[in-house]
Amino acid sequence: MSTDVPGKLTVSSGPLQTAFKKLSRLLPAKSLRTTELVLSFSGSDLLIESPGATVDVPATGVWPRRVRLPASFIRLLANAPPAGDPLTLEFSDGKLALRGATTTRFKAVWEDISPSRIDAPLDLSDRELLKIAAREAPPAILSSGLKRAAENAELRFQRSIGLAYKVLSAYGVKRLDFERAVRELIVSPL
Repeated sequence: MSTDVPGKLTVSSGPLQTAFKKLSRLLPAKSLRTTELVLSFSGSDLLIESPGATVDVPATGVWPRRVRLPASFIRLLANAPPAGDPLTLEFSDGKLALRGATTTRFKAVWEDISPSRIDAPLDLSDRELLKIAAREAPPAILSSGLKRAAENAELRFQRSIGLAYKVLSAYGVKRLDFERAVRELIVSPL
């Protein structure tokens, strides 16, 4: 394990698999593809957080920071967790390893700082994501596992603006002014 980022927890496989199955049921398929999970340790529980849902599993060990990884990891571990009990969760060299009789590894990132998490519902619309991106700091969006979802919402917004501008460009409005006006309508309260 890397000495600059120590992180190692021991968890019982039964409660961990129950937590994975619960999150797998709660998160819409779209969220599993576009969001991230955040793993943290409360001193007695491993907290697995996603936008709109948090589960906890009793754990022991040292886990000084928060770890981000793709939410798609939930589905895999809900259906086929590593064999063995107890399981060890370790972070080293940019990978999260779940070790038992077998080992499963995932790319993950330690957070150097832990900004406040954004309290968001499970299935955010593009409008809600654009509103969050307009009012929240990028570290909070990243910490909440919403970065990729917000980036995808922005891409869809830009495509829609491009299509609408093609139709309305004959009226002499600059694209940037048009985009700014539409964005203001989207992110302002109703």
